[in-house]
Amino acid sequence: MTKIAIIFDDRSRPETTGVYCRRALAPLADVVFFHPDDLATVPRAGFDLYLAIDDGHDYPLPPDLHPLVYYAIDTHIGFERSVRRAGQADCVFAAQKDGALRLRRSGIETARWLPLACDAEIHGRGDAERAGGGDEGKRGKGEEGRRGDAETRRRGERRQRGGRGDGRKAQRRGGERARDLLRR
Repeated sequence: MTKIAIIFDDRSRPETTGVYCRRALAPLADVVFFHPDDLATVPRAGFDLYLAIDDGHDYPLPPDLHPLVYYAIDTHIGFERSVRRAGQADCVFAAQKDGALRLRRSGIETARWLPLACDAEIHGRGDAERAGGGDEGKRGKGEEGRRGDAETRRRGERRQRGGRGDGRKAQRRGGERARDLLRR
């Protein structure tokens, strides 16, 4: 099984993107988490991949972690930090399309767009499940509190067809891209 060292700070923001990436990768690989405070203890051998996920903090990554993949989440905040970190990596992904383009223009040839996706366990549940089930649970206000306007119905129809507004479709595409990369 593929062994991945995943690096990000989960203390300052427990809901950081790295948490979701770690959960998504766990069924596909043996994932070992390292907090930035523990970078000196990261083994330099025994991993198929080192994955550093942007968490908004500016700490140096050890120069001898390879192959290193960097997932730049907030290229619109502290772009210079993203460029520095990306310069250390063997492969770079950016969560924003324009961020990937800016990174490539800054000399990071491997930068590719990999949009964020939702976590089906958290974000993919329907309204009734999220609110506690049953018709009376929707929005928590009973029948009179339900959103029944035409726009809401149209959004629901688009989701059923897999159109705009269906995060699960984007999640599948993102997951397929990640699986393809792990298989290489």
